[in-house]
Amino acid sequence: MARKAGVIVIGIISIIALGLSAYMFISSQLLKQPEQKVVGVWDKLERNTDYAPYNTLTNWLVEISEDKYIDQDYFTLSNTATRLTLIEAGLYRVQMTFLLEGITNLEQYWVELLKNGTHVFYLDYHSGTSSSLFHEVHAEGYVLSDGNDYIEIRAYTSSINEFYIYNPLPSLNFNQFSLEYIPS
Repeated sequence: MARKAGVIVIGIISIIALGLSAYMFISSQLLKQPEQKVVGVWDKLERNTDYAPYNTLTNWLVEISEDKYIDQDYFTLSNTATRLTLIEAGLYRVQMTFLLEGITNLEQYWVELLKNGTHVFYLDYHSGTSSSLFHEVHAEGYVLSDGNDYIEIRAYTSSINEFYIYNPLPSLNFNQFSLEYIPS
């Protein structure tokens, strides 16, 4: 009788362990995060005033150039490298770092992401509260595309004084832009 009870207990433990293993495997596969894929990397950002209404020295688009890596299966670049058309449906991560120069004390500065010409969110906001002429922008954001959207990065100020992206030669710390794709 004791032997039967021992076999039954071992059988129950085995079934529980097998069920727990199956549950952990299935849940890990269902909860698995999609892998992000870097689809574009650039090392130079500049002010672009070629396209109305972003054609003043206080309201302009960020131009990305000097590509280090581009996977054209996910986007196209147009409008003098200011417009990224996202051709693969899914979530994209935009990440950038640059240095704004010409910052005026007590003025406000914004960097925003536009999708199809419309504001989506602010990547950076700065109120010039010191005598510094520079402001570091370290920004990232996510944008969802249906495979037929375009994005642009706009910078503008409340000041009447021009400002621009500082381009030190060479710089490993500033003027970098990357685009990553996250499948749905």
